[in-house]
Amino acid sequence: VDNKELTGRTLLNVPGYDQKEKFEFGVLISFAYPVENSDEKIIVATTRIETMIGDTAVAVHPQDERYKHLHGKYVIHPFSGRRIPIILDDIVVDMAFGTGAVKMTPAHDFNDCEVGKRHNLEFINILNDDGTLNNNCGEFSGMKRFHARVAVLKALKEKGLYIETVDNAMTVPLCSKTGDIIEPLMKPQWWVNCKDMAAEALLAAKDGRLTIRPQTSEKEYYRWMENINDCEQEAQANAEKKFPGKTFTLEQDPDVLDTWFSSGLWPFSIMGWPEKTADFEKFYPTSLLETGWDILFFWVARMVMLGIKLTGQVPFSEVYCHALVRDAQGRKMSKSLGNVIDPIDVIEGISLQALHDKLRVGNLDPREIVKAEQGQKIDFPNGIPECGTDALRFCLGAYSAFGRDINLDIMRVDGYRKFCNKLWNATRFALLKFEDGFLPNATAAKSGNESLAERWILNKLNVAAVELNDQLGQRNFMKATDAIYKFWLYELCDVYIEIIKPITEGSDLVAKRSAQDTLYTCLEAALRMLHPFMPFLTEELYQRLPRRDGDKIPTITKSPFPVNNPSYVDEKADADFELVFAVVRSGRSLMADYNMTKGGQIFIHGSAEIAKLLKSEEAGIATLTKGSKACKVVTDVAEIPEGCASQTVQEGCSVYLLVKGMVDVDAEVQKIEKKLAKVQKAKDDLLKKTQDATYLTKVKAEIRELNDAKLKDYEAEIATLTGGIDTFLKLKD
Repeated sequence: VDNKELTGRTLLNVPGYDQKEKFEFGVLISFAYPVENSDEKIIVATTRIETMIGDTAVAVHPQDERYKHLHGKYVIHPFSGRRIPIILDDIVVDMAFGTGAVKMTPAHDFNDCEVGKRHNLEFINILNDDGTLNNNCGEFSGMKRFHARVAVLKALKEKGLYIETVDNAMTVPLCSKTGDIIEPLMKPQWWVNCKDMAAEALLAAKDGRLTIRPQTSEKEYYRWMENINDCEQEAQANAEKKFPGKTFTLEQDPDVLDTWFSSGLWPFSIMGWPEKTADFEKFYPTSLLETGWDILFFWVARMVMLGIKLTGQVPFSEVYCHALVRDAQGRKMSKSLGNVIDPIDVIEGISLQALHDKLRVGNLDPREIVKAEQGQKIDFPNGIPECGTDALRFCLGAYSAFGRDINLDIMRVDGYRKFCNKLWNATRFALLKFEDGFLPNATAAKSGNESLAERWILNKLNVAAVELNDQLGQRNFMKATDAIYKFWLYELCDVYIEIIKPITEGSDLVAKRSAQDTLYTCLEAALRMLHPFMPFLTEELYQRLPRRDGDKIPTITKSPFPVNNPSYVDEKADADFELVFAVVRSGRSLMADYNMTKGGQIFIHGSAEIAKLLKSEEAGIATLTKGSKACKVVTDVAEIPEGCASQTVQEGCSVYLLVKGMVDVDAEVQKIEKKLAKVQKAKDDLLKKTQDATYLTKVKAEIRELNDAKLKDYEAEIATLTGGIDTFLKLKD
């Protein structure tokens, strides 16, 4: 079912009618029922005026003073002359809404149906299966339902019973296949009383035999099971599984089993049940079921109820409910919107014109094609870039938070394609640094020669492995992908690979070999961690890596998944390297303050203990501080030359950047003054508006609040720019 949201009066085409005909929706029509043996009338309202032919009651609230004198009375149907009871109902009637009187059509409205059951009302069906009005409709019999809508309204006007038509926001349910407007219609069905089975299924979740993730889906499962209704087991169709409709004959029932009923038998019926086959004994029950949250009741709950009832066991021990994929604007994917994303198009890429061409392959109305093309132009102005299978898989995993929807942004998928390129380049760099004939150590154990950076990255590798396993165990794929993404991009590529470049190009062979071994260990393990999300790229890169002596594993798929390695845990290395990072951040900040992009000379002044730690990391600090050509650690501040800008890292540690003679002071001051003038003008213009005599009376409060915030931002920016000018001018002293 597709739901069309209307904000008010809307004229719509309906399938099965002449395309020139449009029918009115999004309105509330009020009309009057004459009270029996009285000149009085009761006014009611409806969005489907044709259904009044099947009205069998008018409901009012028992406490409504306006209608207390009509309790137990009747109104007269204007077309059939039937006596329609005025009933009392405090559940469905809201005294404050409309006239406080509600018409009841139990045969064609779900809420009215429940009222009809409570009050034992007559159920009058007015529709044939083809959408025409049946013989219960008197003068309107044989009319198509929306022609009857027009005719009933006209007849009410002629009888003087029509009151008014007003706009009414509403949702129109449409068949997703035909586009036709759906009507509630009574049909005889087979039903199963599910209360006892639901109680058993609920108990299975409560006692731990069944785990449902995420928690939102578990709550939804509880809600369904605690408020179970009888389940329909039949449908009017010419497909699905036939079953005998009579107990002791072979006469075939014209109806068929409901899809969800037969699907509920799936976990054990495919194993040969009710026979105790070898497959049934081996594979039932299974461990994990993965499915969309939207069919938790329709499919999952039925499998659990039927599994327990027919086999005595829950069919699976865990259910993981994944999110649904929507477009970047959060809209449901629909052919009529032109926003259905074919995974193949994301994997292989497709031009905007080719996307347009695919719209014409189906049976879309030409007018819908025009709308869909406009939507494609907005969503994919340059078509869809080739992203590859792995990027799409990883993106969907990264999107899979414990929520219900995935608003799929193709640009984010493309971002993960670039991440794939990063992995390729990192592995290529490693292979170049391994040199010909490189053979990694027989094991991944530490050698004892590891530098601070190596001990830090091995600790981070272990942190990522622990976090990844933990999040996979909790089925939190968003955090799982985040753990491996963070390690690959921000720790392995951005830090470790960069910091070992001077070592791999240096003359210290012991340090070089140790850095290579650690790089190999991290790459090989990180590929194995990433493999479930990116199977193709990781297999390709894994096959290119040299193997440890005795490693005969033919494919990464059969390699062991990384788990916690206590020997890699090194909290001291993590803390020490955090100080290195803090120094690097200060160096980068200083270079940004003075617009220096190259040739930076960094000096670090620290206590003896800090200096000892940082001395061995001078080359790494210079490498990570982009644009820095040298780094020197000193314990005596006198060793730092004049003309340096400084920034305190922590107590006992400061970073200095030599800026005198390195920047064009006048040019930098001119740049800042130009920007300062723009900000000052923007502030003055806004201030002038706020000082207008009519500002407080004509400008909304929320806009005034935004303007106040803007003024504060302007003032802060002016202070920063003014301070920047002072900083540069001091270099002239």
